[in-house]
Amino acid sequence: MKTSGSLLFLVAFVLLGLGVGPVQAQTGHVYIGASAGRTSFDTGILTAGSTLDESSTGYKLVAGYNLNRNVAVEFTYADLGEATVSGNTGDLFAYQGVVYQFKTDNAQLKLEGTLAGAGGRFSFPVNRAFSLYARLGLASWNVDRTASAPGVVASAGSESGTDPYYGVGFGWEFVPTVSLNADYEHYEFDTESANL
Repeated sequence: MKTSGSLLFLVAFVLLGLGVGPVQAQTGHVYIGASAGRTSFDTGILTAGSTLDESSTGYKLVAGYNLNRNVAVEFTYADLGEATVSGNTGDLFAYQGVVYQFKTDNAQLKLEGTLAGAGGRFSFPVNRAFSLYARLGLASWNVDRTASAPGVVASAGSESGTDPYYGVGFGWEFVPTVSLNADYEHYEFDTESANL
């Protein structure tokens, strides 16, 4: 079976976690997009004997409306995955200025972040097919904390708030209604942050 170069390029971008969505839709057009990729957290957790994993996989859904060729309004939902700190009896970690000690083996504290936001996308066309863009918006976020040990899972609280987010990226419109985007976004959560 013969496979076109455009299809292989699309598959490669999706597998690498880069988004699919429109870049240069005409004025007045609604667009949607989805992306998945690597998430990195900055939790501010310090460890002493325990193990911290601040990398995960996240995804994002976007719906937008082009006001003109260069400006669009967008609505975003993102699930940023999780960061975890794990340890055994006696292991320590510090979180938001408080030192904690694990009281059982194979225990774990998980932080999971989600957000919904609205903002602008500002495009800078390079030519008809390629475009650079920047995003700026405000997101309402939620971070859930869950503590677990063998046979036990319990809520360890949650936190929510509203903070700005920003991002940059580039896109390639390889057919008139479909494009590939590669982007980076940064989200703040009071004392924590995440990148997707």
